[in-house]
Amino acid sequence: LSAGQGQTIFLRQGDNIAMNLFLINIEPLLNKLDMHIKGIRIGQVDQKGEAYVDDFSDISIEISDLLVVDRIFNEFEELSGTLLHRSKKCKIMGLGRWAGRENWPLPWLQTVVMVKIFRFNFCNTTHETIRQTWNEELEIYKSCIFSGSSRMLPNLSQRAFLLKTYAMSKLWYVGQILPPLENIITEIEKKPAKFLWLGKLEKLPMNQLCIPTKEGGLGLPDIRTKLQSLFTKHLTRILQVIIRLGTI
Repeated sequence: LSAGQGQTIFLRQGDNIAMNLFLINIEPLLNKLDMHIKGIRIGQVDQKGEAYVDDFSDISIEISDLLVVDRIFNEFEELSGTLLHRSKKCKIMGLGRWAGRENWPLPWLQTVVMVKIFRFNFCNTTHETIRQTWNEELEIYKSCIFSGSSRMLPNLSQRAFLLKTYAMSKLWYVGQILPPLENIITEIEKKPAKFLWLGKLEKLPMNQLCIPTKEGGLGLPDIRTKLQSLFTKHLTRILQVIIRLGTI
C-alpha cells in the first residue's frame, strides 16, 4: 500500500461519506436561496426552489429572481470554495407571457421548450405536457413488452405475470399524476392481447382476463379503470390536505 495522503477539500471517488458531506456543504446555499427568491404563489402555497443532491430547480414569476440566484451563487463560491458549474445543463423555459423567450439576464442559461423532471416532460401547456409525457411512456411500455416477447414463456400465466410486474407497473407512476389522452390509452390497451395470445385465433376478451385467477381469469388489471382510480385517489389526497389546512 502507498503512503497515506492528506485530504483537505477533495474526497476519493465513491467515498462512503461523500454524499453526507456534500449535503452539509450545500445546505447553506439552499437556505439562502429560499430566503431571497420570491418564487410563485399557487393557492396557499409559496413555491420557490427545489433541490435533489446537486440538481436545483427554481420557479418564479419575477425575472429579478434570476439575478438574485446568480448573486447568491457567486457569494457561495467565494465563501465556500465550491465551484458551481454553469454549463449547457443549466436550462430555462418560459411559460405564459415568457413563452418562446430566448433572451435572459444570465448568458449561461440555455433556453428549452421542454424540461424533464422525474419522468415528466413539462411543456408550455398542460395538453402538450400530457402528450409528450405519455408518448414517451408508451414507447417504454411497448419496449418492455417487446423485450418480453423474446423470452421463453410457454403459458398464459407466465406472460400475464410479466405484464403485471414488468410492463404495466411502469404506467402507474405517471398515471396517478397525469391522465393519458384517449388515443394513448387505446394504444396501451391493445398491446397485452397481442403479447398474451402470440397472434393465435383463440382469443378471449380482455375483460374476461381481468377476472381473478380463482374465478378462471388471469387477474390482469383493467388498465383504463386503474389509471382513472390512481388519478382520482391522488386528487382526493390533495383535497384532503387542503381541507385539513382550512385553505378552501
